[in-house]
Amino acid sequence: LKAFGRLSYDKGAAPTRPDTIYDIASLTKVVVTTTLTMVMFDEGRLDLDAPVQSFLPQFQGANKEKVTVRHLLTHSSGIDWWAPLYQEAQGKRGKHEFLSRICALPLVAEPGTQVKYSDLGILVLGEILERVSGRSLATLAHERLFEPLGLQRTAYNPSPELFTNLAPTEIDPQSQRPLRGIVHDENARALGGVAPHAGLFSTAPDLAKFAQMLLFKGVYDHRRIVSRAAVEAFTRRQALPEGESRALGWDTWSEEGSSAGVLFSPGSFGHTGFTGTSIWIDPARELFVVLLTNRVHPTRENRQIAEARPAIHDAVVRALADAPPVVRVGLDRIADGEAAAVAAVAGVAGKRLGLLSHAASVTRDGGSAIEVFRQRGLHVVRLFSPEHGLAGQGAAGEAIPDAVDPSSGLPITSLYGDKSRPTPADLAGLDALVFDLQDAGVRFYSYSSTLLLCLEAAAEAGIELIVLDRPNPLGGDRVAGPERVADEKVPLSLLSMAPGPLVHGLTLGEMARFVNAKRARPAKLTVVEMSGWRRTMTWRDTGRRWIPPSPNLRTASAAIAYPGVALLEGTNVSEGRGSDAPFLLLGAPWLDPSQIHVDVAGFRLVPARFTPRSSPAAPNPKYRDVECHGFRIFVSDPRAADPWQLGSELLLQLAEQPGFEWLSGGSALTTLLGIPALERGRLRPALIRPAVDAWRESRRAALLYD
Repeated sequence: LKAFGRLSYDKGAAPTRPDTIYDIASLTKVVVTTTLTMVMFDEGRLDLDAPVQSFLPQFQGANKEKVTVRHLLTHSSGIDWWAPLYQEAQGKRGKHEFLSRICALPLVAEPGTQVKYSDLGILVLGEILERVSGRSLATLAHERLFEPLGLQRTAYNPSPELFTNLAPTEIDPQSQRPLRGIVHDENARALGGVAPHAGLFSTAPDLAKFAQMLLFKGVYDHRRIVSRAAVEAFTRRQALPEGESRALGWDTWSEEGSSAGVLFSPGSFGHTGFTGTSIWIDPARELFVVLLTNRVHPTRENRQIAEARPAIHDAVVRALADAPPVVRVGLDRIADGEAAAVAAVAGVAGKRLGLLSHAASVTRDGGSAIEVFRQRGLHVVRLFSPEHGLAGQGAAGEAIPDAVDPSSGLPITSLYGDKSRPTPADLAGLDALVFDLQDAGVRFYSYSSTLLLCLEAAAEAGIELIVLDRPNPLGGDRVAGPERVADEKVPLSLLSMAPGPLVHGLTLGEMARFVNAKRARPAKLTVVEMSGWRRTMTWRDTGRRWIPPSPNLRTASAAIAYPGVALLEGTNVSEGRGSDAPFLLLGAPWLDPSQIHVDVAGFRLVPARFTPRSSPAAPNPKYRDVECHGFRIFVSDPRAADPWQLGSELLLQLAEQPGFEWLSGGSALTTLLGIPALERGRLRPALIRPAVDAWRESRRAALLYD
């Protein structure tokens, strides 16, 4: 083991050591509470499907008779996530009042219908464990876990003699000193430091023993702690409700947004802690990662752990396991110093460059395009930003003003506001314009239109356009949807400039080559190609972390569904903006999900409810603050998924439902598609399965990848 950094930011602070003790926060839930639940399950003292009321008769209220132990473990009980109980009760008396308050709270959802991570639910589970075992939580943990596993430095309320090697957490507002050896979680602190949801302190060596026990199916050092059946049952995804990733106590790996990164195996399980800790276990590779940090020191405002965790897990898999190679985008090749790539941008004598980029313009290690160009000594003199801005946070359709980049001091010219293409004045004095945007692979995502306008402007200005290529998240073989028409009924816009079918199957580098070849006076165009990308690849195959290219396209799964679900923008059905999963949720207050039966390859639709809320990413979503009934979409097979068929099937069936409307009489959908969409108020039959073979042939000369 090797430790990095120091215990604090204080001058002369001691370095961390492999046996430094950390407040592991919510890892308490799995190390103590979940494992003790396994023990009670093994001994037949706890039925996971028993109602909570059978243990706590005072747990009364609407639908509470339906809440089971399994619901508590999967965070699907409907109990609210948190309450400031510490403000009202302390110590031994506090424990009784905590329980009384939780039991009196109304459920915020019907049991089993949604996952809502809940500290309060785990507090209820801790009380049940104490009642069925006849032991206090601390005593039970010591007798059944810490002592048998030989966890020498794992405890609630660690001894003060250990404080010199204990990582401090947040500065206490009362004492104005960092918390050291005192639990960070306020509710756990009010309970005297011993709680089922937080309060445990531990070290990397101790947690390594715990993780090995689970890898070895409940055995450590020839001693069985829990049964093999319990380990397998508790670490298996429960689908409660359907499509959710929670196991019993644990979370499981998901392709999108997992703190374990993108390279852990399906079937992996893990958990995180608020203070900056985590455990992830990959049984298929016989690998585990214990990460301990004190990211809440000196304040909880440091949220960079959300980026660090997945990057660390991916790095470990690449170092220790047989991980697939990472696709290297054009920017990676420049960052790596490849002579051909750097020369393509810099030229022999150097060039004055304009750079069009955004938040997703990063290397495989997360370095931004601006940083890479600086490090390589490339002379960027002006920045340009697309829709959503340089930081990628602007809402869809929100005008982006010109600005100055705070990190580099360079001027930023917006191409989404007063203008959508660079003017001659914007390009004056530049030798080349470098274009590095992550596209979504569908015509109505504005970046392909921005590319073509930049190509046109560069040709007119007599300067070079350099495209740093990136993967099409839909792959290069998926082609579907209608081709646009150019007439007075469907004027060109940023939603419809790209040629070919709606889902065109080109990278932006290939799109630039295709269009440039058909220009009467082609621009000087250079494409810095990717290395390792193939047309059949899904995003996961690239080995790259998904960085949202816009605030509502948050996952690669959402990108797969986007070409279909975004068609709902032309209707009065919510496409999920303002929810936790835009383009993976759809619905309306008037919709009856039982009347919709969509069966499309690669997708699974599960009935769901959600309430759109206003946010910077969606300031005024459809049905703001009104509950919508509809579906959550799961991408079950990214290779087979057909988003155009999903969208057209949804439109056909939704249009038959009472309450459905085409916005602006159908012209909103026509604008999205770039072709007249309706015929006598219905979706034109010719749109549903348009021919694409001619496009596949015509694009062939522009392709860069097999």
